[in-house]
Amino acid sequence: MSIFPEYRPSADTFTDHLARTRRIGLIPLFLSLLLIFSMPAGPGPGLWSALGTALGLHLLLFGASRLPSVASPAPSGSADSWFPPLLYAVQTGFLAVTAVLLWRTLRDLGHPSSLAEEVIFYILLVCFPVHRLIRSTAPYEEMSPKQVRRELFLRYFKRSLTVILFSLILTDLMRDPGGRINQAGLIRAIGLWVVTVLFVLGCVTFFVERAFFSAPGPQPGRSETAPPGAS
Repeated sequence: MSIFPEYRPSADTFTDHLARTRRIGLIPLFLSLLLIFSMPAGPGPGLWSALGTALGLHLLLFGASRLPSVASPAPSGSADSWFPPLLYAVQTGFLAVTAVLLWRTLRDLGHPSSLAEEVIFYILLVCFPVHRLIRSTAPYEEMSPKQVRRELFLRYFKRSLTVILFSLILTDLMRDPGGRINQAGLIRAIGLWVVTVLFVLGCVTFFVERAFFSAPGPQPGRSETAPPGAS
């Protein structure tokens, strides 16, 4: 199975993707440093872990990209097999550290996340890279029906969870210090959750229709290189 062929050292796009990954890695690095120096009581182990992880990923990427099989003018074929998964893993690590830092910062700013929010956040943290990996294995029109259903499920599953997570956060913001929602806020909360439920039901409907009642492959008027409605 070939994943991310554009990440192969022999590909013309390799240098651009490598440089873009390094730039992405600067975000968790500087964000963790900013949070470390802005903590009045001093940083906790979580921030030091985030900084160490970001630095470690940078060093891993730097060392791997300097190997002769990768950095030579004519990279060896073996590098084409192991470097794309490595670059994907490093990208995923950078994005995961950034997401966790932002999520923890939200909590430190006074938003006490519930257990449901924590569970949904970490499920999404896994779903996004898994979905990206599935979409990279083959063009949409070349996927088997089983692969198409798996891709569609993850697409609509993560959309539904993202909307539910934002609705939970917005509902918490409507609560007073005692944890209650007043009458005006209750009307807004009901409206918010009606829209959320309708959106989730729409995702379920689209998944069932496209996964079980539509022929796999590109739809008329859609791009031939990407799944319809992919995000």
